[in-house]
Amino acid sequence: MKSPKQRTIELAVLALFWLLVLVGRASDQRELGRRIEDRLKEGKGREANWGIEVRKLSSGCVLFATNEHRLFTPASNMKLVVVAAALNRLGADFRIKTSLQTGGRLRRGGELDGGLVVVGYGDPSFLDGRRGEDGTKMEQLVEEVRKLGIRRIRRGLGADESYFRGSNYGKGVAWEDLQTRYGAAAGVLNINDNYVELQIRGGERQGERAVVEDGIELSLFDIENRVRTVDSKEKASVTAERRPGEKLLTLKGTIPERGEAMVWVSVPDATQYFLESLRRALIRKGVRVDREKGQRKKDTMKSSNRRELVVHYSESLGELIKEVQKNSNNLHAQLLLLVMGAEADQNPNELEKGWPRAETTEESGIRVVNEFLAKAGVVTNEVRITEGAGLSRENYLSPAAIVQLLRYMDQHSGAEAWREALPVAGEEGTLKNRMREGLAVRNIRAKTGTLRNISACSGYGTNAAGERVAFSILVNGYPGTSREANLEIDRIVEEIIH
Repeated sequence: MKSPKQRTIELAVLALFWLLVLVGRASDQRELGRRIEDRLKEGKGREANWGIEVRKLSSGCVLFATNEHRLFTPASNMKLVVVAAALNRLGADFRIKTSLQTGGRLRRGGELDGGLVVVGYGDPSFLDGRRGEDGTKMEQLVEEVRKLGIRRIRRGLGADESYFRGSNYGKGVAWEDLQTRYGAAAGVLNINDNYVELQIRGGERQGERAVVEDGIELSLFDIENRVRTVDSKEKASVTAERRPGEKLLTLKGTIPERGEAMVWVSVPDATQYFLESLRRALIRKGVRVDREKGQRKKDTMKSSNRRELVVHYSESLGELIKEVQKNSNNLHAQLLLLVMGAEADQNPNELEKGWPRAETTEESGIRVVNEFLAKAGVVTNEVRITEGAGLSRENYLSPAAIVQLLRYMDQHSGAEAWREALPVAGEEGTLKNRMREGLAVRNIRAKTGTLRNISACSGYGTNAAGERVAFSILVNGYPGTSREANLEIDRIVEEIIH
């Protein structure tokens, strides 16, 4: 048996040991803080507004923080919030359906006399094969129609758009972004990310008007072509302008003789784009689709008078969120927000049953997200959500709010799907060409974000001591290019895991 003196000595040695550990940790934190502070004083970043928080995942210990509770425009880091809420509300196995319905009868010879109504629920992932994809969802949908023996649709195609309420445009998004492929409107029916590629060819001689190649795109717009042919030695310079909701698309600029150019523009009506794509796909497969004079795309037949012929389901949510996080797809992110709102409206859980009906589906989705964030322990006054993609400059998050979300989701039932959706440094998605050397490569999993003068990067990494950390780096008012801002962020990430 040890004497009291021996026990006292052992306790003193143990206390000294832990004191040295704590002193060492404090020293390491001070060293990390010094290195990051030095980075913030370098380059153009010294003129910008930075917010950073770094925490250990195991203990929650803060390793570094500056302006961590201040609100910043997060750009696409807003997608972290939407994806996390969707995994929590819908689950990783949730699938979005698209339904084909009719009020008519199938007669001899495969003639459907009542038209075909497409009921959309916001599936973001339809493609029609014109972008080099084989066996696309549109082709699968058409094949299901053929299996029913349908060879003619007499009253044409219609759509039921009742699943979403309100504008198809995210609130607070700048109007000039809405005509671009990254700012396309979100609808219950979506295809090819709701944008088209317009191929433009120069004329035979200088001064001639350029030629816009024929295709489905021309049925969606009223095109005003102001593009002129110039000398073959010059470079093509073509722009497209379209006001939100309008079909008029103005093409401007120049293109060399016999030269080629491509412009990308969002479609004015996603539902019309979907129905026209479906009509053409049916015809290619031998199904005749009649057009009635004055036919409207919105079907007015009551759903109670229709029966379901085909149900098509998307991939699981766990797969869909990879496109949102890895490739930062704005349309898909906004659709997740809308689907959450629609589900809360039409299939409410016990909590949601007590909510008054919101004016729009987007507002319902934001309410679902805010409820989730409170559950996740995120300080609610450090979050302002306007839309789901991060395009709006009226979105606000703090670094502390993001890090708390990262810590919560790391222990969530959907944690595996959550982590797998984040791009890996130096390998894939928006991080494929970033952090390709040093400790960060294949170590960091993080979501990026970029708007003009705004950059962000938040995620996970393992430092040299083998400790997993969660971090959020937000910079607003950066005076240089996005590339320069990202390089500065990448250097800070390297310091975090040094």
